[in-house]
Amino acid sequence: MDARPELTRDTWVAIHSGFTLAILGIITMSGLCPNFIRAKDLRKPLDFIYLNLFVFDALVLLAVAVGELGRFSIGLPYLPKVACQIEGAFVGIGGLGVLACLAQIGWERYNIVIKNVEYPLRVYQLAMVGTWVYVTTLSIAMGSIDGCVQNPGTSTCIGNWSSRDPRQMAIILISGGLLLALSSTAMLVSYGGIGKKISGLRKEVLEYTFELDSRMDAEIAQMLQSFA
Repeated sequence: MDARPELTRDTWVAIHSGFTLAILGIITMSGLCPNFIRAKDLRKPLDFIYLNLFVFDALVLLAVAVGELGRFSIGLPYLPKVACQIEGAFVGIGGLGVLACLAQIGWERYNIVIKNVEYPLRVYQLAMVGTWVYVTTLSIAMGSIDGCVQNPGTSTCIGNWSSRDPRQMAIILISGGLLLALSSTAMLVSYGGIGKKISGLRKEVLEYTFELDSRMDAEIAQMLQSFA
């Protein structure tokens, strides 16, 4: 993947689109932030995870917006090497963090809905601290060995997944592969279990409703016969 794509019309369209979407996202999140903070109780595990998800999303949007603004400023569709590594690191932190938060939300809901267990807030705080340390360390490590390159299609610096550098491959395998596998498995198990539980409850409600209707019909029939 070439770090310096040609000055094509499609590349500039990608830059304009990325910048516009990032700015719109920042404006939207700025408007939602006050209401979000007022509505959420950070003493509740789920709200605490949602707040971190909000921060990870904001990191990605800010990194993309600043990166695209930099491309506008220098008049080129690519950033200098150091700036590209910094943008890639922030995008990596936000992207990996969002994935981890979605898995933790599913795990928290699974514990309550399926297991009827509610872990204390401290457990989720420790898990979130571990998430921040994990994704930040890996993203900075990737940037420090020039592992981020600009994707011509998105005009954003991201990890070079096609790299043949053993160091970059190791970090990508640990950060992307391991986290993606664990998070995907956690989400499938959590949301799949919740969906199965809801489906079972719905079936029980329908069966109970059908049984109740049958009883009412029988009672009405008996009443009509007694009147007759």
